[in-house]
Amino acid sequence: MTTTIPNETLRALLICTFRYALGRRSYMVASAANLVRKHHTVLTASDLRLMVSDIERALEFGHVDDECDEATWREFVAWVQSTPMVERMR
Repeated sequence: MTTTIPNETLRALLICTFRYALGRRSYMVASAANLVRKHHTVLTASDLRLMVSDIERALEFGHVDDECDEATWREFVAWVQSTPMVERMR
């Protein structure tokens, strides 16, 4: 069975998933990062930059506890910063 989700709905779901996962200590961190990467074309460059800002703030204030989660978020930041859509809007 296939379900079609409108782009704006998918965008909202990705942002909510990201925000839920940030600061969690579970498999959800990697799952959320992978989902955003897979479907990033529905996000705006501004959405991605805000995610990077949120991650950097969480890392700065110690809201990311596990080393594996920290590595996942740092890899995600590096990926976003190398995304052409974000590069063009700097």
